[in-house]
Amino acid sequence: MARAEYVGARRHDKLMLPGMPDVEQRRAKERQLFDSGYFADSPAYGSYARDWFLYFALLVVIEVLFLTVAFSNVTAEMYAYDEADYMFASSQGLLTNYTETPTLPLPEFIHLGLERGGSSTERAGLSELIRNSGDILFYRHWHGLTYFFALIPVTNLHLDEKGTRSALLFIAILAIALVYIGLTWLVPGQMGKAAALVAVSLFAFSSAMFLTPELAPHKLFALFYLGALIALAKVIVTGKTRYWYLAVVFAGLAISTLEVAFVLVFTLLIVGVVERKRMNWNWPLVVRSLAVLIITLLVTWPGSLLKLSIVKSYLFMAYLGAHNKGVWGGETFTETWAKRFFTSPVEWILIILAFGIYCADRDLRRRVRPMYPFLIFAFVMILATLRIKTGQLRYALPFQPALDVFAGVVIVAALWTWKPKLAYPASIALTSALAISMFYQLHAHPAIPYPRNLELVNYIKEHGWTDKTILVYASDGPVLHYYFPHARARFYRDNPPTEADIQSSGADVLLLPDYPIRSVEIQK
Repeated sequence: MARAEYVGARRHDKLMLPGMPDVEQRRAKERQLFDSGYFADSPAYGSYARDWFLYFALLVVIEVLFLTVAFSNVTAEMYAYDEADYMFASSQGLLTNYTETPTLPLPEFIHLGLERGGSSTERAGLSELIRNSGDILFYRHWHGLTYFFALIPVTNLHLDEKGTRSALLFIAILAIALVYIGLTWLVPGQMGKAAALVAVSLFAFSSAMFLTPELAPHKLFALFYLGALIALAKVIVTGKTRYWYLAVVFAGLAISTLEVAFVLVFTLLIVGVVERKRMNWNWPLVVRSLAVLIITLLVTWPGSLLKLSIVKSYLFMAYLGAHNKGVWGGETFTETWAKRFFTSPVEWILIILAFGIYCADRDLRRRVRPMYPFLIFAFVMILATLRIKTGQLRYALPFQPALDVFAGVVIVAALWTWKPKLAYPASIALTSALAISMFYQLHAHPAIPYPRNLELVNYIKEHGWTDKTILVYASDGPVLHYYFPHARARFYRDNPPTEADIQSSGADVLLLPDYPIRSVEIQK
């Protein structure tokens, strides 16, 4: 057999075999790299302008398809509970949020929680007290600052509800681009492009992405943790610590976004221990990593450390999980997971298939070894969020995109191993199936605005209560506070409210949590 030789410039190294066409030369080189182990840290090779034009064209097509569906799902309904509080926090401006002024000191926060956090009646009074204090961290629902760096400029544009929700879709666009570009950076050659195509289709065409237009930090959290996991995979491939520090920066950004970011920190520690020899992990590296994390937090969320806001955030989330049963919704565990599966059946079938292949094929596990951080992160995150039982699909975003990326790489790697000639057509077929499923799910689950909030706002305006003291159900409080800042809200949590709730409120009118809206004027 003729001897193989490498010729050509550095950017176009090729494996030359006599009589072999140019395209086959490139694929032979890629096969050699793939067969030598997992994703080799190789120089650039075999790339032509038309390949990269097609590569970016596919990204544009995926982004356009996602935006087409996502825009059609955005509603113009009034801001609901979380959204109303986020919008109020954003309306206070960047300086107020960045300095977290005002906010309750940690000792007072703990004292109030212990003293008044027991019964539902006391919790209503506690919520009212903190709202009246103007605690900006409370209005952000104890989240960090990164999401509000995006929301505050959009708020300053004074768009309506639909315009604001539409503008924040740029976060999803960035997340899709990060996965697509990140995987081609991680996985070499044409296999990387195919893996990126399938993985980003799983991610972008997921119901958790296109059926969640509400204002919430979950998509931004997905962007940051996916960046960290891709950087960790690059560490496993190369052993280079610069990618480790990049993962630490992404982890800091994730901490400044959602409280469940501790799962990402745990994943970093696991990878650090497993890859300690490859990275030459030592105490100087640990100290530098902590310094990078602290600097990232001080820049993106200074109050997390300077005012111990991160402690308050985690204490509140622990309290919420322990005492507020059903706070995320009234669905059961089975109903929650059934909705997640049946709103994205093709996606979940491919995830299950990829996991089965990964478990069954030992040689494939070795080849895709850099993907194990995705699997660890997703598994631990599912355990951490197991108590969140709700049909709201955004609560799957802390783990589902990690499974999407894992599944895309594993499936393409399996095709590359078993049937290389089918890898490209199969990738296109899977992408098409996911796109068709997305359009079907959009048709099956059309966006239906919830009319009660609009009626509530109009009802208060029509009755001239915009400056009155109103006793409302706790979930109506943020809506009332955002749209009628001069009204004074008093809260009750038991439906119907008790006589004690009514008499102690000093309210002029009681609004019941019914639809259509009903009210009772309170005789004093």
